[in-house]
Amino acid sequence: MKSAPYALAVGSVMYAMVARRPDISHVVGVISIFMHNPGRSHWNAIKHVFRYLAGTNDHDILSVRTQL
Repeated sequence: MKSAPYALAVGSVMYAMVARRPDISHVVGVISIFMHNPGRSHWNAIKHVFRYLAGTNDHDILSVRTQL
């Protein structure tokens, strides 16, 4: 798995988490643990996260305004 850009993929998911998607914070923490020695299952987990993000593209952080 050394030829796969695992660290780059984790960084991309981490950027999405910080910028707009706090709902994926747990999975980012879990997949970050395996940065030094990723296996096939870890790469599959990254691909699953990318599919989840693509499928929920319209979800975002919303600011709630209250009327006074």
